[in-house]
Amino acid sequence: MPDDYPPIDGGYQLRFTRRALDDLGCSAIVAAGSIEDVRRSTAHKAIVDKFATQRSVEPTGTEDPMHSVGRPDIYSLHGPAGGRACTWYDADAAVCWFLGFTPQHDYSIFEARANNDELLPSLDDEVTLEIELEELDFDHRVTPDLRQLVARAERSPNQPQRATVGALLRLDVCVELLVVEDDAISDLTISVRLPPVIDGATSPPDWSDVPLLERLVALIDPRRTADQVDWAPTSIPTGPAEEGSTHRAVDPARELAVRLPNWPV
Repeated sequence: MPDDYPPIDGGYQLRFTRRALDDLGCSAIVAAGSIEDVRRSTAHKAIVDKFATQRSVEPTGTEDPMHSVGRPDIYSLHGPAGGRACTWYDADAAVCWFLGFTPQHDYSIFEARANNDELLPSLDDEVTLEIELEELDFDHRVTPDLRQLVARAERSPNQPQRATVGALLRLDVCVELLVVEDDAISDLTISVRLPPVIDGATSPPDWSDVPLLERLVALIDPRRTADQVDWAPTSIPTGPAEEGSTHRAVDPARELAVRLPNWPV
């Protein structure tokens, strides 16, 4: 089996640096990764809403990068009342950072911070991010990427989709579709590459309590009962064929596999 399990495309989070939270007048206890908490805590709700809306679609924005900040990947964000903010997408960490805000139509504060090496996330910001990641339980860490991967498989039946989810698990997911006369029959198959935790990853705090395959099934189809699952399939799809998909044998030394029959199409 190939070893390439890329991160989920578009799988990134939105966060605020501590300086940006201060700019917004937020309380010191506001969580840097919670759009809802920041919005409740600031009087500048419109710029927070714009950050959430625009950067959720495209982490770098759609305008040209800012000038005079010493690097080509800082992007401005215009507030509806004339204020200005700036953002930076850290692709390695999969985070789009809200770096700062001023209620004035003036970029000089950002230029000054850049000159003082104070524009990008601080060490404290990065440590806080790492601690929060380590404290996420299994469900919160894996679910967003897992659901994206399943959605991708649904859009491309009989074509296995491969990715690393939650910076933790390496998965192959396939929706196998067979059309017989006018009826469509589909199953969803998940393969987890072993060992389940990728090298260098920090396990969730509840990792020892997680029955892995059972938990993955519950996250994507919580109404499915145990007797509606094939917990030990002997083969899994490898790609499209004329009337469905081709298969290969499950390798129990290298993977765990599960099949969910009658997946809705």
